[in-house]
Amino acid sequence: MSELDEAGYWNQRHAERSRHMTAAASIRAATHEGKSFAEYRRERYETLQTFARTRRKIYIDTKFWIWLREPQASPHPSAMATLRDKLRDGAFEGRFCCPVSYPMFVEATKIFPLKRRYQHVRAMDELCESVALRNPFDIFELEVLEFFIRNSPSLRNLPLRPDGVWCPDT
Repeated sequence: MSELDEAGYWNQRHAERSRHMTAAASIRAATHEGKSFAEYRRERYETLQTFARTRRKIYIDTKFWIWLREPQASPHPSAMATLRDKLRDGAFEGRFCCPVSYPMFVEATKIFPLKRRYQHVRAMDELCESVALRNPFDIFELEVLEFFIRNSPSLRNLPLRPDGVWCPDT
């Protein structure tokens, strides 16, 4: 697939997601009238938690992400292609997801040529179901914030996030 085809795929994927998000937002808008941002955010994170709780998580290391992207580069190409297909099917059917870790996200930004990066990100996108692990900087920030909220009477009413591990894949 050429770089133009890859770019077309990502533009089409972005357009589909935008249409889906817009339609979903307009449906949800009526149910969220009068809610504060904190309430809305809490509900969205609860939805994410439910999503993560109801699926088995499969954590894939860098080597396997590469082999899932390019099964022919693995020591056992046919087995890796079969594994990739099974993972795709399981993610699509909602049985599990393969969350993207922050280090894996960072590594993906370093992949060149761009065609290979697009292949890699496409493989990640198909398997992660838009779920990622928070980066360590955000986790640290949230833990410090939680410490101060928990230990300061004047801050106790501030809403805390339900979970610091999962976040929407951006």
